[in-house]
Amino acid sequence: MSSPRAKLRFRAVAMRYDDGGRAVQALDGAELEVREREFICLLGPSGCGKSTLLHLAAGFLRPTAGSVLVDGREVSGPGTDRGMVFQQHNLFPWQTVSGNVGFGPRLKGRIGAELDGSVALALEEVGLADFSEHYPPELSIGMQQRVGLARAFANDPDILLLDEPFASLDALTRLQMQRLLLSLWQRRRQTVIFVTHDVEEALLLADRLVLLSPRPGRVTRDISVPLGPREGRPRDRRLPELKEDILSQLLS
Repeated sequence: MSSPRAKLRFRAVAMRYDDGGRAVQALDGAELEVREREFICLLGPSGCGKSTLLHLAAGFLRPTAGSVLVDGREVSGPGTDRGMVFQQHNLFPWQTVSGNVGFGPRLKGRIGAELDGSVALALEEVGLADFSEHYPPELSIGMQQRVGLARAFANDPDILLLDEPFASLDALTRLQMQRLLLSLWQRRRQTVIFVTHDVEEALLLADRLVLLSPRPGRVTRDISVPLGPREGRPRDRRLPELKEDILSQLLS
């Protein structure tokens, strides 16, 4: 059986910012390959370039050096083949839930019954079918993040990029959202890159954990997470030896 092909590659990626006249080297020589349908988590200290890698993959930024490739083609800007979910939901407050979720499919040219079907399916999957005509300010933070997930999945991207999407949630809501994300991913099987500071969250979600060095960021370790029953999901949250190993490296 052949292994899944590479979907996303970072080749010797460097990224330098101009921060008020001061040069900041966010990434330097970052190398990473993500296979098709794989779920990876990026871990590392604050400021190490995790979010920068996502923004490069999304096409919001261009690298100072090196290249970012999707399906072997260099990323030159944003595209509907990549979807992003942020820590802050970034919903349009003037649009209803269904309007927000349908934004991406409309950009793809879907109209009428096809558009309505995409929106209805996405809202059903995240448990918000009864809230389609509500506006984001009328929803709880957890529900707003569900809309954010629905909006990303409704567009049916090949690659889903998530930048600490559950960091602001309480512990119970966060666990619910983690389980929801896994359920959606298991049904749709996009390639996923998920940024987090939470080692337990990464161990619960990911096929692989990718550790980055302090700034300037580069990949220092690539860890395959041991699988449990049924291909590892739902996975036992208690992987104490691996957790302690990762924490030791992050704190060193």
